[in-house]
Amino acid sequence: MKVRFFSFFMTVVFVLAAAAPPRIARAHEKRTVAVAGFYDQTGKGLGPKATKIARDIFAELKYFNLVDSGAADKAYQDAGGASAELCESAASQIGKKLGANLVVVGSVTKADYAVEQSKTNVKGVIVHNCAGRASVSVNVKIVDVETGSVAMTDTLVGYDSESYSPNQSLVCVTDPHVGPAIDRATISAVDGLYRKVQAEFPLTGYIIKVEDRIAWIDFGSDLGIKPGRKFTIYRAGETMTHPVTGEPLANNEKIASDKVNEVQAEMSSAKLKKKVCEEVKPGDVVIAEPEGMLLRLPYTGGLPF
Repeated sequence: MKVRFFSFFMTVVFVLAAAAPPRIARAHEKRTVAVAGFYDQTGKGLGPKATKIARDIFAELKYFNLVDSGAADKAYQDAGGASAELCESAASQIGKKLGANLVVVGSVTKADYAVEQSKTNVKGVIVHNCAGRASVSVNVKIVDVETGSVAMTDTLVGYDSESYSPNQSLVCVTDPHVGPAIDRATISAVDGLYRKVQAEFPLTGYIIKVEDRIAWIDFGSDLGIKPGRKFTIYRAGETMTHPVTGEPLANNEKIASDKVNEVQAEMSSAKLKKKVCEEVKPGDVVIAEPEGMLLRLPYTGGLPF
């Protein structure tokens, strides 16, 4: 009886294992990111807002692991982030405490709002108009926890503009407009991080198979890939040595550029052009090209992009 039960159990396990889809061993390793916080130099309470937007961006970039916001907030407060912009060593210590590879810190340095009043003649009727414009500047640093050095730094600038009518006394009353416009400009500024992070820390995969002009790549929807995503294929060439520093220099050869046609959970495929399909080989490096910005609010226009 025991022998029959064991035989039946092993048969079930074998059938289930055979029916389960094979798991792909991929080269890409997710890096863990902690968005610690942004210090507010403007006095307008924009630091937490910039922090929230940056965390939303890294949550959207699914090839990163994002540290829990509660744990990141506590570490940021403990490091004194509420009183000054954190330096690289402090950010690195936060990363070590949270088990992160990268730590994002920064500060909101400027938030301005200006309004211009104008009047136009529309078929003999004088029309008064108020044109408001907000601008926000945000300094951002991404610190490599292991080395304690800055892996990426930039100043992001966002704008928002709107038109509204003056009051009965023909005065442009700005109070109802300043706060929302600056909030939208803050989103516009920090949204610039979305594309810059993808360019500095690109999603990288490998060609795993090429057959009948179809190239299979080892990244899929679980890493944020969608149909239509553009990519470039490279092949590692000869490694050269710098004659002065002695450092090795990679010589990567660009093979082709194309876009993804079909996406599965852990891989995707693309139909290559005839003239390049014979050039592409398993093991070639594939780099996903950066996508555009994530504009979450219904902007009223005037943005410089």
